[in-house]
Amino acid sequence: NYSLTWLAEGSGLLDGYGGPPGERTIADLQGDQLVELLEHPNRWHRLTAQRLILERGDETMIPVVRQVFSDADRAVSRLHALYALEGLQAVEAADVQKALRDDDPSIREHGLMLAEDFPELYYAIVEAIYDQDDRVSFQALLSVGQFDRDGQTQLFAEALKERDFNHWYSMAVLSSER
Repeated sequence: NYSLTWLAEGSGLLDGYGGPPGERTIADLQGDQLVELLEHPNRWHRLTAQRLILERGDETMIPVVRQVFSDADRAVSRLHALYALEGLQAVEAADVQKALRDDDPSIREHGLMLAEDFPELYYAIVEAIYDQDDRVSFQALLSVGQFDRDGQTQLFAEALKERDFNHWYSMAVLSSER
């Protein structure tokens, strides 16, 4: 029961859906209205909307969720949308490629995790090893290890040299080596 959650008049995203507590709840919202909440400034609203989207499994929401992933200004909203697509089993290689090119490193990092399910993105993962963001390059090393390709040992050696044999990168390579 989501009766403790109501949207106040003038809240911005869903004007007109407010009322006294318990009268209009997030659970009452439908499709596009829930997807809009992925962009809400409050984390609880975003997480609840994402969970409801996944629980409902309504495939008609996929294009709208994909649009939020594509167009949202805030990285956290794009991330919620990306994982909503993944939860709806609708994430595509093109979505992951977009994530790997995102300006925000956290989106690139999560894109690498999702890229592990797309063998055609192997070389995009390899490129990310040289990302300027440490978390992205670290995740890229971990993700590359999910594939069994020729030349990976040399790739790992070059990556370690590039990172001055950093302890954490060494651990990533060791956990990725087959």
